[in-house]
Amino acid sequence: MFNIFLFVPFGIIVSLHFPSRFRKKLWPIVATLLLACLLSCFIEFAQLFVRNRHSSLTDIISNTTGGLAGGLIVRFWPGSFGGYLASLIGWKWAWSAILALTLLLAWAPASIPVVFPNWYLPGLWATDATLNAGNNPSLTRPWYGSLHRVAIYSQALDPEHARECFWTMKDGKPASPQADDKLEALYEFDESHATALLDRSGRGSDLHLEGTGRFRWRPKHGGVQLRHPARLSTGRVSGKRISTS
Repeated sequence: MFNIFLFVPFGIIVSLHFPSRFRKKLWPIVATLLLACLLSCFIEFAQLFVRNRHSSLTDIISNTTGGLAGGLIVRFWPGSFGGYLASLIGWKWAWSAILALTLLLAWAPASIPVVFPNWYLPGLWATDATLNAGNNPSLTRPWYGSLHRVAIYSQALDPEHARECFWTMKDGKPASPQADDKLEALYEFDESHATALLDRSGRGSDLHLEGTGRFRWRPKHGGVQLRHPARLSTGRVSGKRISTS
């Protein structure tokens, strides 16, 4: 709901950019809708590169709806309303400059992969993975209790191999040399507190889980970093780095 109100002024400014004789027509509304959607898409795209920020299709829909609402306010309000707002905003070039600056800021995130090639999204995040929590005996039925141990491997493991790795762990380390090569991080939970039993980066990473869902991760210098690509109704996965020194 907040996102809708946030974009209403943007929709009003865009609509007032058109001459008064065109404001009662349909195409300025469509143009306002498309510009609001474009701005929102690039804002969500920029959040892919910001830690602890999550891109969401719901936010795009809410922002676009707010821009559309602003355009409809100008369209259906009495004719003097547009002139009154224009007098408050100032000269036409002033709010035209605001609109141009807003669109420039919307396009700016698109230059990130060019200016910072190492930040390019496919290289920044690994392929989507699926987090499945199952009960200890079979790891097949849903797990309704608290998570006790979470292991992150560099390669996908079949269920049988995963069970073997968990059952053969001793003091937080897998007994199988093959599994040890693939293990990137291991966390143990006790009363909602996560302890990093193993982190190949040399620094600890505090892992926080709420529900289940898809997540992306990659090992990096500061620890294992997790990212949730969207706010899913099934839950959220987020990560926060801490230093063990």
